Amino acid sequence: MVGLMVLVAVIGVFALVGIKLFPIYFENTQISSALKGVYKQSEKESMTVKAVKKGLSSRFGIENVRAIGVEDVDIELVGDALSLYVNYEVRTALFGNIDLVVSFEEEIGSSD
Repeated sequence: MVGLMVLVAVIGVFALVGIKLFPIYFENTQISSALKGVYKQSEKESMTVKAVKKGLSSRFGIENVRAIGVEDVDIELVGDALSLYVNYEVRTALFGNIDLVVSFEEEIGSSD
């Protein structure tokens, strides 16, 4: 009986971690998708840095991205070559004073 209780507790902790991490990773896929979408749009048409920021802001709003803002994205535009880079971390409470910290780094384009 004690072994079963320990097994249920371990499974419960892993389930809690999974429930806490899923929204964080899902939001990262939305951020990555927004960056790729703006990058592909810039390949089709010539965009200024202001237009790139507006496009990212629009996509972040549609995707309901709250972890980062447009100001957190490093935008480098040299000629027609666009480079987008973002490095951020998300912290969420697990239980008590124990937090989960996840860091992400996304780079689209070349930063030569």
